[in-house]
Amino acid sequence: MSGFVGFTGSVDHNEVTINTMMDKIIHRGPDGHGTYSDEFISMGFRRLSIIALGDDSQPIHNEDKTIYIMLVGEILN
Repeated sequence: MSGFVGFTGSVDHNEVTINTMMDKIIHRGPDGHGTYSDEFISMGFRRLSIIALGDDSQPIHNEDKTIYIMLVGEILN
């Protein structure tokens, strides 16, 4: 099963912190990973590929990259 990590706010070295957190759950998803970090939030995703239906990299963003989300499942229609 895939896994998520994240925190709000800012710490020293956001990227290092989120990657350390992701390393702790590598057993949840060794097949892929993705991160997003800004001054308000940092989030990471570990993917377990059971059946890949396409580009399932995460976090997912809208067209102008102003909104990011992470989820487990599929978006239909």
